[in-house]
Amino acid sequence: MGITENHVMEILSRAYVQAIAAYARLNLEWRMELDYGVDGTFRPVTSFRKSRVEAGFPLDFQLKSTTNWEADSSHVTYKMDVAAYNKIVDREMRRAMPQILILLCLPESSSEWLEINEEQLLLRKCCYWHRLRGDLTDNKKSVNVYIPRTQLLNSTTLIDLLKKVERAEWTS
Repeated sequence: MGITENHVMEILSRAYVQAIAAYARLNLEWRMELDYGVDGTFRPVTSFRKSRVEAGFPLDFQLKSTTNWEADSSHVTYKMDVAAYNKIVDREMRRAMPQILILLCLPESSSEWLEINEEQLLLRKCCYWHRLRGDLTDNKKSVNVYIPRTQLLNSTTLIDLLKKVERAEWTS
């Protein structure tokens, strides 16, 4: 029996983000209790008087995982729930603390999601990140989100995003 496929997808997306954050040497805070549109926060760490402290320039994220995505040569398309979309866009409109959408795109067949052997732990496909901007939508069910394929989430892009937050370049 076991947990549902949706829960498996969610846990795999958390594992992906956890691995990327660790490799980027970031502190990662998960929201375990009340989820009001933020699943977690990346917190850069710096040195202060020979100890480590949080740098004070965090980045929130909403994490989604799906097998229902499409890609062309330049974009990944994802049908996002309207309520989740509007929560992120509303924050952006109010110029609140920066937030990105992180989307784990998994293969259709669950048998292809994960492979483990002595040489590697392989989680198939990848996460993309996107900063949702624009107007709230009046759609009833979903809205198409187009994410440039260049916005692959890895340790380098994550560090670059956090540098933009620190330099106040996020508002541009």
